[in-house]
Amino acid sequence: LATGCAGEGTTTSSSSDGGLNQIQSTILTAKCATSGCHDGVTQSPDLSSAAASYTALVGVASTLCSGQTFVVAGDAGASYLIEKLGASPTCGTLMPITGSSLSSTEITLITDWINAGADQPSASLLARPATQSTSSTSSTSSTSTSTTSTTLYY
Repeated sequence: LATGCAGEGTTTSSSSDGGLNQIQSTILTAKCATSGCHDGVTQSPDLSSAAASYTALVGVASTLCSGQTFVVAGDAGASYLIEKLGASPTCGTLMPITGSSLSSTEITLITDWINAGADQPSASLLARPATQSTSSTSSTSSTSTSTTSTTLYY
């Protein structure tokens, strides 16, 4: 994590899985994957979605700090990501660079996910009803049909 940025303000939980989906929605999207930072375009690793974050972090060696792995599944103490969120990383800069530091609750959520094995995001929790629905009514019938599609967000 060579650089990083953060949004201002507080975050709220929109997922109750306690895993990467919740971390993504409450921390990574709001404080890390902001424009100009780990948004999938500007800085690596790409933290723009739960799937991208998992792929970019779990078992992946840091390109900035030799011998460090971003997330060592089952071992937060050996995970460079936790070091980057702490007070004094051995190399690189404390994350996030801008905005407020992560709270102890936010760091604990990430630590607990790593120590629990850093499971992949659940696709079922990423499925959300589409915001657009279509309705049609036949002029010769009083029957109305409505269709709502489901989109997977990775």
